[in-house]
Amino acid sequence: MSLRVTGLFYIVHSYHSAGRFTEALEQAHALLSLLDGRETERFGLSGLPYSGTCAFMAEGLAELGDHAGAMDMIRRAESVADGAGHLYSQMVVAAYEGRVLAKAGNARDAIAILERTAATCRERHFPGQLINALNFLGHAYVIAGRPADAIAAAQEAIDLQEGAKVYVHRAEKLTTLVRAYTQLGELERAEDVLTQALDFAERLGERAVEAWARLAGGELALRRGDRRLAEQYVDEAQEIAEELGMAPLIERCRAALRQVA
Repeated sequence: MSLRVTGLFYIVHSYHSAGRFTEALEQAHALLSLLDGRETERFGLSGLPYSGTCAFMAEGLAELGDHAGAMDMIRRAESVADGAGHLYSQMVVAAYEGRVLAKAGNARDAIAILERTAATCRERHFPGQLINALNFLGHAYVIAGRPADAIAAAQEAIDLQEGAKVYVHRAEKLTTLVRAYTQLGELERAEDVLTQALDFAERLGERAVEAWARLAGGELALRRGDRRLAEQYVDEAQEIAEELGMAPLIERCRAALRQVA
């Protein structure tokens, strides 16, 4: 049973990281069915696989445009983690709640949750979840128009990853830096980081992250006055978004193309 749970959990994680959200959700439903009646067991994992799976599902649903469904999954994850009194799992859920809120455009509430989560993870020495919380916090700061804070959070997450020799979703953290440097008008620096972001996303096969990075590239190109390059980047982002069914990103790309035109 432990091997089945662990295998399915990381299959969900892998599909999710690749941006194959529909397949991730299918496998996640299979895992939740397997865990029926055993929601508070860890099966050798650091966190509760039930809560972690619900958290992945929440982010996937948010990327597909189902924000109500995403929050429902967060509440399910939260109920189990709180019921078990498992702090590590509670931090997983809190980080993804902040993520979902930021994806819905609610940066203020996202920041409040993620700042508390990052502080707890730092205090309790949960490095993996600290990386996640900082990553999501950086994104929320960008949405809130706080680029200096976004840079600090994203860079700390990158530094922690470097120390652990971990590269998953590095492109996402770098994309936050691209957007923050663009907001600050540091366009050469943003261009250098964009190259790194796209390289990581392409090498690791993180298609959804690549799409967001290409949109950031389009915004940067538009800021530099290069409408042709901006249109190319946004077209590429939209193509990936349509392939993966990422409705909110598709809308962002359409809005960006209207700006280019």
